[in-house]
Amino acid sequence: QYGVDNVVATMGTAINSEHIKRLFKICDGIYYCFDGDLAGRKAAWRALEHSLPLVTDEKLVHFMFLPKEHDPDSFIRERGLVKFESELKHNSSSLFKFLSPGIIK
Repeated sequence: QYGVDNVVATMGTAINSEHIKRLFKICDGIYYCFDGDLAGRKAAWRALEHSLPLVTDEKLVHFMFLPKEHDPDSFIRERGLVKFESELKHNSSSLFKFLSPGIIK
């Protein structure tokens, strides 16, 4: 509806290693986008736990947290696809940055 055609919803915390393996068969990078609240950060940590064994120099993951009042749909509806893509490009964290102290609270 808003021009996003390369996305998969994790349906909350249901992502697992098999899903990630399947995604890595069709792409070299996964960008996780989570709500900025505590639940979103916990879901990100679970996604990281499943992703970590599958990451290589060629297969990478990044994490982006939205403002607490938004999920990806509401963010795009309010601010637009261009702004969302810009945020994803400039404000997502690599796996290594995500693992750095102070990122998870």
